[in-house]
Amino acid sequence: MALVVNELITNALEHAFEGRPEGQITVSLCAGELYHTVTVSDEEAGFDPGGAAKGSFGLRIVQATVQDRLHGRLTIRSDGAGSQVSFDFKNE
Repeated sequence: MALVVNELITNALEHAFEGRPEGQITVSLCAGELYHTVTVSDEEAGFDPGGAAKGSFGLRIVQATVQDRLHGRLTIRSDGAGSQVSFDFKNE
């Protein structure tokens, strides 16, 4: 899980605030009975999630780790208000 969160924060630091002196990255954990959800969000201008998933080696590692090791699901949303990447994993 730490590898996934680290990669998502690194991506946000590298891409979210280009041309801006500052911004905000938020990491949250929502604990559930069967699954927990971690969300990393930022205030960037947005990107094409489909194109990013195909072109980014780091994002491919994140997706594979979430699916294969955490047996979870990765969700990416991005628009003009920012980007949000969430993944869930079993509560074991």
